[in-house]
Amino acid sequence: MKIIGNVLTIWFLCIGYGCLAQVTRSIHEIQYMTQIELQNCRDTSAYFGDTVRVIGVVLHDGNLTEAPSNSVVGGYRPLINIRDTANFGLAGDFSSVQVHGIYFENQEQTPIESITELLAGDLIEVLGYVGYYKGETMIFPLDSNSIQVLSKENAPTPKLISIGELNDSNSVNQLGTGEKYEGEFVVINNVTVQQVYYFSGGSRVSFYVRDEFGNSMVVSDRFLIQKLNTHSTVNPNSLETNGDFDAPQVGDFYSSISGIINHSINGCPDKQGVGYEINPFKSDHYAVDSVFTGLRDFNYDNNSLRSLVYPNPLIISSSSNLTFSNLPQTGLIQVYHLSGRLIKEIHFSNNTVAGVSSANLEFGGEGTILWRLNEFDLFTGSYIYNIQDLDSETIQTGKFLIIK
Repeated sequence: MKIIGNVLTIWFLCIGYGCLAQVTRSIHEIQYMTQIELQNCRDTSAYFGDTVRVIGVVLHDGNLTEAPSNSVVGGYRPLINIRDTANFGLAGDFSSVQVHGIYFENQEQTPIESITELLAGDLIEVLGYVGYYKGETMIFPLDSNSIQVLSKENAPTPKLISIGELNDSNSVNQLGTGEKYEGEFVVINNVTVQQVYYFSGGSRVSFYVRDEFGNSMVVSDRFLIQKLNTHSTVNPNSLETNGDFDAPQVGDFYSSISGIINHSINGCPDKQGVGYEINPFKSDHYAVDSVFTGLRDFNYDNNSLRSLVYPNPLIISSSSNLTFSNLPQTGLIQVYHLSGRLIKEIHFSNNTVAGVSSANLEFGGEGTILWRLNEFDLFTGSYIYNIQDLDSETIQTGKFLIIK
């Protein structure tokens, strides 16, 4: 997530308009939007660009965040979310906001290391300016000394909401009912995994879940708990050196998922985000009720390394590669359209491949096959894949998305 352009804009606004006059504002005041504003796709705070003093209760430990960034000194972007002190620190409407833990020093984005030492329940005071990035209002501290711990409170609890308040069946954000939860710690119930996609070379994962009414949202990996074991941590105060997340499969069912809501605006002119997302930050935030077994064989071993298909989604250009990795020694890959039509069948064994057309297939290293696609091979849409291990007689299944 690169925000240097937005941050610089806000910084110059502050200097140009003398916004260093400090006014104490509640989180509710900063976040509140009228229904008319939201219906007109306006979700920018009325205090955008102002320097404010804000007091809130920390929603999660600072050392749990894991947000790599090439534009920040040290390669790590710290952040926390805080909740308004009104109503004894309980969740309410427009009651939470993200505190973005960077400031400018010698024209460089510099992390505020003290953020990683904050704990859930800390009551803090932040002096910063009100910013905005891709649909989300944030507080940017003025410098490394702009966050002070006032006292210790009880760790906040999540608020139960529904996906339908946040997004529709196409993951388009519902601003009128969802904006009040931006930055909040929430819990959603009874959702099924509909799509899993890997990125950053297969070292990171996010997944879409759908509720019983068809509403959809992304479960994102802003925190360490959802980083794969191939991810090396960048948070200097992280509890671990690598991730340890076991990615779900399409069809897995969660009785609940808890986490922080962040916003990537879509459904408005020139806005191409993914809607409201949820970011779990502890292992007990994933309540797995059942694991999908419809296309998995009885010999499937949960301790074995699952095959990966990435990038997912794949944006097709004149020449694009879809990668199948962590493959067994001998096996069969089948790719189907959602209608059930077989699109591609790939037999592989001992570094040789054969298929409907093997000319566009090659091994990319041990256990890896590259499928070279051009813009005419697949249409935009979702596809199902089965990966069968012919030696152990096991099958893995999943979905990938093609975008043109």
